[in-house]
Amino acid sequence: MQTCLDWIKASRPQPGTERVQLAGDPERTMRTKRLAEGIPVDATTWSEILSAAGALGIDPADLNRHVGL
Repeated sequence: MQTCLDWIKASRPQPGTERVQLAGDPERTMRTKRLAEGIPVDATTWSEILSAAGALGIDPADLNRHVGL
């Protein structure tokens, strides 16, 4: 099976793409990136998270400090 996968990945990629990918490759790449860099959260969502934290008795400032903000 590995020989077959290696053969597929060695194929010439389509114009505009860097390489041939198999199912799951983009997800593995994104997981590695997010483990290293974190998960991006837009300002509106973060505001909603802070509001929910406050409703649960968690100090939003403490939460910001905990995540490095």
